[in-house]
Amino acid sequence: MIIRNVLMTYYWPVYLEDPATWYGVKERGEDAIVPVYDFLRTHAEFYSFPLKFIKALRMNGCGRVRDLGGIGFDGEKYYRLDPKFEWGQGASGRPVFPAQTIAVDPKAKPDEGWPGIKLETPVFILELAGALGHTGTVIARDTGGRIKGHHIDFFVSGPNMAAQYRSELARVGAIKKLENGMVHTCVTLEVE
Repeated sequence: MIIRNVLMTYYWPVYLEDPATWYGVKERGEDAIVPVYDFLRTHAEFYSFPLKFIKALRMNGCGRVRDLGGIGFDGEKYYRLDPKFEWGQGASGRPVFPAQTIAVDPKAKPDEGWPGIKLETPVFILELAGALGHTGTVIARDTGGRIKGHHIDFFVSGPNMAAQYRSELARVGAIKKLENGMVHTCVTLEVE
């Protein structure tokens, strides 16, 4: 099935040492102490992080701390990432990789023009094919609280990679100006 005009946004791991990756978080506040569980989610140690980093980690789902490694957030707990999940772990339980993974709303009911996309489904993004050497094929391995219906979230390594893809997609006409003046990336998907 071909699906046109799907909103595509970007997400990436947040890095404690690089506040530029904490994009979209406006709240400020004191440092907060949070329990970070081992990757089996059985035993916690307590760490202090800036509140803004914690909020960004909650929004993006994964991050990195130089001395601690990868940290994930599963909607309830902060946990250390299993070392085999270098970039993070998607809602499917499988690893996510930059430019190879998208987040979807698997609860979206199929309707006219939208088949619903289940986790682990391969998806072809027409406008992505050829952009920065991309094949156009990604895997739906993650979900997100803000991903609803006709919306996908493209996983990248950071804001610079997002800007490179945004620029390439603008070149092929995938950037649309909406009636409210906002500018969005809108893509065409092919889902089996």
